Amino acid sequence: MTPSHLEAEIAVLGALLLDPLCLHGFELEAREFFDPQCRRAYEAIGKLIFEDGAPVDVLTVATECRRRGWDRPHEGDVSDWAARTPTSVNVAYYANLVRRAATKRRVEAELVRQLERVRTSAVEEIAGAVETMQESLLAACDVRARFTPAAEAATAALDRLAQEGPGACPRLPTGIDELDRRIGGLPLGHLTMIGGRTRHGKTAMARCLLDNLGAAGVPGLYCSLEDSTVDLAQWLLLRHAGRAYAATRPGSLPWDAMDRILAWRQTTGDLVELARAREIIAARPYWFCEEPGLTVQQICQRVRQAVARHGVRVAFVDYLHLIELDGATEMRHELAAVVRALVRLAKS
Repeated sequence: MTPSHLEAEIAVLGALLLDPLCLHGFELEAREFFDPQCRRAYEAIGKLIFEDGAPVDVLTVATECRRRGWDRPHEGDVSDWAARTPTSVNVAYYANLVRRAATKRRVEAELVRQLERVRTSAVEEIAGAVETMQESLLAACDVRARFTPAAEAATAALDRLAQEGPGACPRLPTGIDELDRRIGGLPLGHLTMIGGRTRHGKTAMARCLLDNLGAAGVPGLYCSLEDSTVDLAQWLLLRHAGRAYAATRPGSLPWDAMDRILAWRQTTGDLVELARAREIIAARPYWFCEEPGLTVQQICQRVRQAVARHGVRVAFVDYLHLIELDGATEMRHELAAVVRALVRLAKS
């Protein structure tokens, strides 16, 4: 009998329907599913999350499955998978069962192939055939799959530099002198977290980074879980109004002029400078998103849509602690899942 674990495959799919965020808690490829319907469903879920930026639930997955030409898998419909899964917390264990069965299938198939080779080999060729068998079985067990030779990685990096030129260097200057001196700019393909106490300037720094990168022609998205887009636009207008930053050295840290901005907003009645400032920010390639109560999955959807529609290269998520959590597990586990999701988004 071919090694397989259909119950575990269905449990993985059911866990994803219950909690799509758990996708970031394990590593599993579609080819490791034995059941073809489960394999296709797993591919459909991956497409919804990573390509379409769509929500994942019983309805959306069932719709995607129908679009792919099959209505009802032989092991029950999509809603049955969610009902048969006791919890999404154990998804890594279910995935491990699926992977173990897939490994056994690969080893079994490789053994059959190599034993046939030994059977048909001449006596003097058997020693070489046995050595080849050992190497192929190690590969079938996935022992070497995660190791990349340095030469191969260096060649790939050189190819990217040759194709993209200096722009392939994955850091963006922030326009803030001290920050660029310390870290060399924002690293692309990475999640950068700014932490600090209340009113220490985290939001001001993020807004300045967005504006500075926009001035350099880098498309950006600013997703705030607390402030409205009108408040954010007002802050940027005041930043560019000449009086507010007249006494501030360009490239200095963003909070140096916050008090001046607030005082100027309360005393001036002159809108001419604000009108000029509007023309400045209107020409910059950044967009705002102000939806409170978003889950991390919804944030990832917004970012992917902005990348597809506007070519966004950098995204800011402000007030990270306000991301909606489902409360099904301990908060530290939920926050860890949020960070993993954002890290995976950054890599993509």
